[in-house]
Parts: sequence; structure tokens; C-alpha cells
Amino acid sequence: YTLSESRVVFEDWRSYYNDERPHRSLGLQTPAKFALSQSFEDPNSGRPTASLRRSLQEKQKETDKPKAPEAVS
Repeated sequence: YTLSESRVVFEDWRSYYNDERPHRSLGLQTPAKFALSQSFEDPNSGRPTASLRRSLQEKQKETDKPKAPEAVS
């Protein structure tokens, strides 16, 4: 193969390997099919990263605090 032919062959292989073939880590689904299945799930079903989890816990603590009674005039 020439260099330009090799680039075409390699790009075809890379595209198949990364985008079209089923991946074991995705439950033997193609990446496109896996992405579609994830887009229809409940957005609250995922687990946030540790840094995001901390900020969410802090916000939850703020909303759980009892509110002071409002003055009636």
C-alpha cells in the first residue's frame, strides 16, 4: 500500500472498530445503539461523579433545613 492508501484502509478499520462493531463493555451493542438507549433513560438514574455528588449533597442539606416562620402583618 502507498501512504495515502494506508490512510484510507486504516480509517475504514478505525471507523468499524470504534463505531460499528458491538462492544462487550456496552453489553454487545454498537456505540450508536448504546447512545440511543441512554438518551431515553430517566436523567436522574445516573450516578454523578464524586465532585458533583458533594455539591448535590450540600444543596440537598440546604433545602432540607426547616424554614423560619414568616412574620404575618
